Amino acid sequence: MKISRSAFKRKKRLVAAKPRRMPAQAYSFRLKKARRDNVPRRWKSFYFWMPFYLVFLLVLVSVFLGWMLHKEVMLKKVSEPVREESLKGRAGGDPFSGIGESLSLRMRKAPLAFDGENGAFVTAWGDKSASVEYIESVTAPEKERAAWERFAVPCDVDPDTPVIAVVIDDLGLNRRMTKEIVSLPAPLTASFMSYAEDLDSQTAAARQAGHELLVHTPMEPFNNDPGPGALFLGMSDDEIRNRLGVMLDSFSGYVGINNHMGSRFTSDRRSMDVVMEEVKKRGLLFLDSLTARHSKGKAAADAKGIPYAVRNVFLDNARKPSEVMKQLRLLERVAK
Repeated sequence: MKISRSAFKRKKRLVAAKPRRMPAQAYSFRLKKARRDNVPRRWKSFYFWMPFYLVFLLVLVSVFLGWMLHKEVMLKKVSEPVREESLKGRAGGDPFSGIGESLSLRMRKAPLAFDGENGAFVTAWGDKSASVEYIESVTAPEKERAAWERFAVPCDVDPDTPVIAVVIDDLGLNRRMTKEIVSLPAPLTASFMSYAEDLDSQTAAARQAGHELLVHTPMEPFNNDPGPGALFLGMSDDEIRNRLGVMLDSFSGYVGINNHMGSRFTSDRRSMDVVMEEVKKRGLLFLDSLTARHSKGKAAADAKGIPYAVRNVFLDNARKPSEVMKQLRLLERVAK
């Protein structure tokens, strides 16, 4: 067979194979696998990342400890008693400890020596403006003042101005509601349940906000459950004293007590006399919530010489805003 020359001059032609299309899922899997294979081996090792884990853990622990320390400092601050100062001073103030006087007034009136001729004390600045009566009034020991006076929130009101005291009961059990009440403009009278938890911090926050405190003491009603630690008619005098003592020791800084429920208990004079004896011994006042028409709280407090008050209007027996507004208008008429 004869071969032509043109056969040797032909160029080789390469024909590319058609690309085979892969499913999208297979392509994605292979691409991820390729990327994973390109990662350095040391990055896959736990020991390579362990220092970073330790640093992150150390930062978390530091933040947590700092937060706990800050919380402790804030709790100590709010637990300190609030001492009001005014230029007028008040009976029972102490110019040396700084209770009841401004700094400049204490410096001018702090007694150093008695001038017998003029009947006055020579004070720190050498003036003789502090009389004997003033010195006797401001140097009275703080412990001689009753608790309801020491922890009362000062309120300068003209004698001819009608005054309304708003008391909010049942605080301490619902933390969120209690915080909302404490955040309201002061002063209000906040009555905390004696069996609520964490009462020290909750009541300290209320006093720090400028509110006055009461102990809401559960007493036996006619047809309801007053809650744990309540006072009942069937108890002896010692049992009533012991239970009431537990309630009054639940927190500090309050001016007195008011009854939670207690329509049956407050109607018994013998039981209320036992309560008033303990209230008087601690220098407190009594607020009668008047849950019973024939309550003996007022008569028992009056007989013991205890400062007392009686509730005039219930604001939220009905929870509708229109009903509450009606009660507020009634309260305004009563105050006038």
